[in-house]
Amino acid sequence: MENFIYKQETHFIIGAAMAVHRFFGCGFTEKVYQDALEQELLICKIPYEREKSIHATYHNVQLNTPFVPDFICYNRIIVELKAVKE
Repeated sequence: MENFIYKQETHFIIGAAMAVHRFFGCGFTEKVYQDALEQELLICKIPYEREKSIHATYHNVQLNTPFVPDFICYNRIIVELKAVKE
């Protein structure tokens, strides 16, 4: 983790995600994990926005299709969850 820009914040986010993983394990849908992580972020007092639309730019031109990450934490860290069966 020494290469992370926001080391402490990243540590807190990963800790919250691991708490959800320890509770549920594998096998649920991504939305279940998102809902659970949202609760854990609240418990841990980690500031976040859920599914906030972001418009990317390419060569100084704003693209039409927005990017909607699962969470933006601390107003600067994008968190994308992926659910797996095993």
